[in-house]
Amino acid sequence: MKVAVFDHQLNPGGGMRFMTNLVINLKKVKPQIEIVVFCNKHKINGLGIVELLEHNHVKVQQLNATLLANKPNGRLKRVIKFLLKKIGISFAEINEEGELLQEIEENSKQFDIAYFPWPYLIPNVKVHCPKVATFHDFNFKYFWGAPIFSEQMLDSLNLNINNWLSDTTPVVSTNFMKSELQNFYPKVKNVHVVHLSSLNIFQDVKDVNNNFEKFNFLKNKPYIICPVHMTVHKNIGNIIAAASIVNNSSLKVRFLFTGSNSAIVNGKSNYLGLDIGNMQEQDVFGLGYITDSEMNFLLRNAFAVLNASLYEAGNGIGLDAWPIGIPVIQSNIPAFQEHIELQSYKAFTFDPRDPNELANAIVECLNNKDLRKEYVEASLVASQKFKWSDIASQYLSIFENQFK
Repeated sequence: MKVAVFDHQLNPGGGMRFMTNLVINLKKVKPQIEIVVFCNKHKINGLGIVELLEHNHVKVQQLNATLLANKPNGRLKRVIKFLLKKIGISFAEINEEGELLQEIEENSKQFDIAYFPWPYLIPNVKVHCPKVATFHDFNFKYFWGAPIFSEQMLDSLNLNINNWLSDTTPVVSTNFMKSELQNFYPKVKNVHVVHLSSLNIFQDVKDVNNNFEKFNFLKNKPYIICPVHMTVHKNIGNIIAAASIVNNSSLKVRFLFTGSNSAIVNGKSNYLGLDIGNMQEQDVFGLGYITDSEMNFLLRNAFAVLNASLYEAGNGIGLDAWPIGIPVIQSNIPAFQEHIELQSYKAFTFDPRDPNELANAIVECLNNKDLRKEYVEASLVASQKFKWSDIASQYLSIFENQFK
């Protein structure tokens, strides 16, 4: 079987780690399978992902149209096209979106399956083989109190996802997301659920780099990691309010925010918001986007991880923490509850809209040593049942069923 993986975005974060874990384990489960990842190879070249994929016998090929994304029209764009052509890359003289679709269609001719790990923000693609795609969430269907997407992006998502589902086999990662998909797109009947494991690509690395001097300031007090994007449904305000309750009388724990644009979250927690002028009593630290190796280091040395989201496909940071014995604090939303009810993980839970409940969950995690130990040990056992080899096998079965 020859599988083309088309990832036109491949942004650093969960999406990239999901794709990387999946394709590497597809190759391990079935070595004879041929996999080529078409992506912006130039964009991720410095992140070590290309080397990791190729080391595991997964070919990586530049998706040439992505090199022109976000480039201005006019003379600069013509210069870029001229230079690319000089080194053997040619494009049809159409718009960038058309170039991307045309390139995907052309490349699909030599493959048995076209797989799309994140088919968002591009129109449904015509290919020459069966299509499978993972639809991670549908948060664009809700308004969270502030805009997450532009009006143009919303129009694109609402139109394009519907078109994708007309001829693509959909995969989701929780039963909750299956119910969401079928709620918004009731004509779709055959939805596959494949629960995920840890997205940490360094989980099995025995020698953890402990020489991150930039994090020396964390040695004095315990810290809780909160990976987020600066969007409303990540519930950052209630985390800060809960932090102010927990640290009201004295500093008990620090809160580390990681992720795109999180570097702006620095100061002293306050029930009404973050006091950015009070750095002497700082208990909230925004680290911005950090590398996977840095995240692995921080995760392994954390007191706990916290995900207070209002809506997710699953608790990614929880899945990273459970297999290495780190306690998890998570909101009681449906997708997160599946980790507990169906996968037997344990976590300190709370109503994400109530900062007092969140504070109570944090305090219980901090103070109840016996319960914390119980949760950690039970989660370590549960994590053994969800290996990427099993996940890859389920995806392989979905791919193979396209020929029946």
